[in-house]
Order: sequence, then structure tokens, then C-alpha cells
Amino acid sequence: MNRSLGFSCLQNARQLGGYRTEDGRCVKENVLLRSGKLNCASAEEKNALDKIYHLQTVIDLRTKDERKAEPDPYILNSENIWIPVLNEDAYTDANLQEIAAFTKEYGDNPAAEAVAILQSGYDISIMYQQMLSDPYSMKQYAKFLRQLLLIHPGNSVLWHCSGGKDRAGTAAVLLLVALGADEQTILQDFDLSNHYYEKSIQQMRLDASRLTDDPVIIEKTGYFAGVNSEYMEKAMQWMKETYGSLHSYLTEALSINEAEIQMLKHLYTEILY
Repeated sequence: MNRSLGFSCLQNARQLGGYRTEDGRCVKENVLLRSGKLNCASAEEKNALDKIYHLQTVIDLRTKDERKAEPDPYILNSENIWIPVLNEDAYTDANLQEIAAFTKEYGDNPAAEAVAILQSGYDISIMYQQMLSDPYSMKQYAKFLRQLLLIHPGNSVLWHCSGGKDRAGTAAVLLLVALGADEQTILQDFDLSNHYYEKSIQQMRLDASRLTDDPVIIEKTGYFAGVNSEYMEKAMQWMKETYGSLHSYLTEALSINEAEIQMLKHLYTEILY
């Protein structure tokens, strides 16, 4: 099933509709949208978000510096909600690599930045686990899920970060857990970013090969332009080991109650006929 919104300017623009859930339901089409940074959207794409998708709310998961550098454009008939997932004010020089891993892959020299982060010793395989275990990020993702409860029937919501793959991808993981998708479906959706960023991944590794001859580092730089679903799988395993199940992570770590989960299912899934 094609998840793409069919946009050529707005990157990694797709939707969650059509995924089956373990209780025999299906995610509704064209209401749960995700993408990269919105300032890339063309006038025609912004018009489509209003006229075709009836966009009610844009949720921006980026830092304040990212928003300042590349502000979201106004989209008719929609509101813009800022829910920064990373607490940039809490970072120090000692752990800037973590926030850079999420936000600087689209800088002026992406390959050099990626190589520098990897050579610093930062373990990018735990980047999602670190975010999902951070109290600030956990609180923000709970806000994200609760914001979805405010979308009116017939309207859509779009969430994004810079690339629409790490922070936005993690948001999609948590939402699909709430809606009852199985782990294979969740990881397949997460991995789709590699399809949309295939050329960028190849270019990143080519550029990195001019900076280092370390094959491990060259391979890993590609994950800055795309994703590594094994890293998310590792984070999901941590969620299960720590909280007992992915569902319990929502209820215990994020304090999303059962009534809220049932409301999300009511709003965004439908019975298969």
C-alpha cells in the first residue's frame, strides 16, 4: 500500500492509513499525516493539505532554534502547535552529540557533522532509547498523543520534525502502539523513511568516504540521512523490559490512561468489513 501523500517538495510526507491492528481494525486513511520540515512545501502542497486533507493541526516537534531558522509556513484553516521533544536548554557541551544526532543532519556539511559525532564516541544505536527514557521527552510525547484527541472527525493532523524520521518517527511508533498495531507493522512504517531518503543516504555515505576510510563510520553516517530500524527495535525492547510491554510504556511512562487510548482508537481506526 502506498503511504505517500504524492508530494515532491515536502519531504517524507506520508500517512498511517490502512495499517491493520491486532484487534481486527484498520487505521483510517488520510487523517494521520507525518512529514519533514514544512518550509519545503510548495504552494500547491499547502493548498492540498487544506483542501484535500482538511488539515486542522500541525504539530512541530523541533527545537526553538530549528523553528527560528526555518519557520513553519501558514497553512489555511490550521493551527500550529509546538511540542519540542528535545529539551535543548538542558544540554551541555558534554552531551551535545545527542541533540546534534537528531537535528544537525541537514546542516551545511551533513557528512562532516555525522562523521564528527561518530568519531566522538557517541553511540547512535541508543539514541531512541535515550529519548524515550528522558523525562522531558516522555512528557512531550504524552502531550503529542493528547493533542491528537482534539482533532475533529473529518479533519487531519500532521506532525513533523526536520527530516520527519527520528522524532516524528518515534511519535508514529508510540501512536501505532496506542492504536494496537503489531511490532512488525510499527517497525516497517519506521523503516519507510529509508525509501524516501534513499538518494540522501547514498550521498551521505559517499561524502563520508571522502572524510574517513573507516567502513563502520561510513555505514553509520547513512543513518543520519535515514534511519536504522534495529535501533528503534532496541528501544522497543528496552520499553518492554522496563515496563513489561509497549502498551504499559504508554500507561506507566507517559501516563496515558486506558480511556485516552480507547478514544485514540475510536478517532483513528475503523472496523474492517
